[in-house]
This record gives sequence, structure tokens and C-alpha cells, in this order.
Amino acid sequence: MNETLEIKLLNASEDDTLRIHHLPCKIDHNGQAQVDKYFEANIKEKGAVNNGDGQQQNGASSSSEPMNNNSVIFEGSFRGRPLQGKQLNFDEELKNQDSLDVTGYIINEDKICVHRFKEFTMWTLDQDPQLEKDIHSSLDWIQFSSIIHQEIKPNL
Repeated sequence: MNETLEIKLLNASEDDTLRIHHLPCKIDHNGQAQVDKYFEANIKEKGAVNNGDGQQQNGASSSSEPMNNNSVIFEGSFRGRPLQGKQLNFDEELKNQDSLDVTGYIINEDKICVHRFKEFTMWTLDQDPQLEKDIHSSLDWIQFSSIIHQEIKPNL
């Protein structure tokens, strides 16, 4: 019983002003919140961070600047707990993907994407967000799984 379910991204709007935050906690609320007033107002850039090419950057700005540099570590707090955050950007292949083939057991549910986003900020409580491997691994797995599940055409 191995079927293919195609999940289409229908009517998924893409809004450049949308800011996604992945917090290390469960919040029993599903709806609008005043994130810009109570959470984002307290986000600041942390000190110098290695940007991948051996250069160090010095950060000392407030959250009024756009968070668009994925090598910057941010500091914030939620319910009195200190957080460190890092912005993650999706690869071009994932951003432009119109459908995702899922192979396995199928449950009769409609899956509809209501919004698309290009990046999100991942927050951690007690470790450097650059050391967080779960989310990085899951993003890598999407790309890796599409490669290993490709049809192999024999050379004739």
C-alpha cells in the first residue's frame, strides 16, 4: 500500500513582510498576537559573529533594522527567559518548489498551504543557535530525500 500523495501549494501568498519565529516552547494559542509590540521590540543583535569567510562582524543594533543577515546572532527574551536566535534562509530549490511528493501511508486529509515564507528566525534557550542541529538536519533532509528518491534510469 505505497501510494503517492501530492501536496499542492494552492493560493499560498508570499509576503515579504512576514516574520516567522520558531520558539523552543509550546504556546496554547493559535491566532493573531502582538509579536511586534511585545517580542520583536526587545530583540537586539549579539556581538561579533563569524560570517563564514573568516571575517568577524560586530553587531550592536536594535530590532528596528531588518533581520536579513543569516550570520548574525540575536538576543531576546520570552516570558522572562533569555533567548538566542539565528535567521535561517531556505535554499532556492525549496523556495521555488510548487509541490512536494510524499510517499508512504496516506491518510485522507486535505493539505493546503496557507502561506509561503523564505526565512525564519530559530530561537534557542541554553545554547548557541548555530549549534542547533535538528532544524538544520530537517532542512537538509528535504533536499537529500529528493535526491535519493529520484528514479534511476539505466544506461542502455
